[in-house]
Amino acid sequence: MKSAAIIVLSVLFLATCAVGKLIPNIVKQVQVHEVLPSEVFVTRDGENRYTVESVWYGSGYEDDDKVDAILRCHAGVQVKTSPQHKVFADRRAFFELIVPQNLSTVVCRRGIFDIDSFRGAIFTFEHK
Repeated sequence: MKSAAIIVLSVLFLATCAVGKLIPNIVKQVQVHEVLPSEVFVTRDGENRYTVESVWYGSGYEDDDKVDAILRCHAGVQVKTSPQHKVFADRRAFFELIVPQNLSTVVCRRGIFDIDSFRGAIFTFEHK
């Protein structure tokens, strides 16, 4: 009984290995591409003005592929120059913010939109 089980398992193992070697030749490889947001740098330009630098990276893109950089903020914060139409090779976008005087914490959502997907992140910073 043990020898029959060993033989059956050996045959199944060999069949699995043989099929595994054939699969890369049967299935066409799909090119993976993805764009991901990276760091955010916030610089104060005046009493209530800020510049936000949004950086991204990714794989599977040509340098001239189009991406849209988007920044939205809450609580009456004005965002100028959003959305921005860029190419992947730019790898960064600059946004100008005007923050109301009575706001202490600024909450923003930024993202990168390519041909078929949107990647975003929320960030906050103190306004004093």
